[in-house]
Amino acid sequence: MRGFHIHAVGMSWKMGIFSAMIFSGGLAFVMIFLNLSAIGQNEEIRSFQKVLFEGYGDLDGDGIDEKVEVFDTTDTTALGTIRIIRISKKVGIAWHVLEQSEHAIYRSQEGGMVGEPLKSIEIKDQQLVIEHHGGSGWKWGGIDKYVYTKGAFQLVFFTTYYGQQCEYWQQFDFDILTRRVTYKKVYQKCEGELCNEMRIETERFKAKNPHLNLQNRNLTELRIVSPKYKVSLYL
Repeated sequence: MRGFHIHAVGMSWKMGIFSAMIFSGGLAFVMIFLNLSAIGQNEEIRSFQKVLFEGYGDLDGDGIDEKVEVFDTTDTTALGTIRIIRISKKVGIAWHVLEQSEHAIYRSQEGGMVGEPLKSIEIKDQQLVIEHHGGSGWKWGGIDKYVYTKGAFQLVFFTTYYGQQCEYWQQFDFDILTRRVTYKKVYQKCEGELCNEMRIETERFKAKNPHLNLQNRNLTELRIVSPKYKVSLYL
């Protein structure tokens, strides 16, 4: 999982260099792993197998709908086939590619026992919202929200969750524009079909803006450690 440290689907293939930064005033520890081999590579037009998603909505605020498509490709990795997300703008009667990336949609097998990791894509309030999920008994998920600004789709909000019924559920919400992170963990105990909340942990803190977008979404791996509970959040 590209989320909590206790699940690692999709992380083993990333290699690179490590750096650590410590922020004063209650800010989190941040560690960045760079996949140097992928930086600077050009996007290539691949042989698309099928369309996984197609939707329309205004993303640049001009009142005209853009087209968002997600394609499966024939390119395979240890985590399944590579997916391409493409945003196109209509000029006259023709569609022109506004942006295209292979780094924002999970590979076909990253959902694990759940199967397809791409849960949903939504265009709402000029935001591109992408949700992934996976797991089996223990389930995980993540939601990315992008806004088109300065010629690129910038990640402005991120949510990740992990847990299992009758054990616990934990969630991070990271408002990247304000640098505010909210952490919540709910411990559960089940008796028959009745599930009760036993204890709740909550924490709020600030972290450095990771400056992520559609092009570099999974080229860097950012780890944030909550100051109080020492729980790890991965982006």
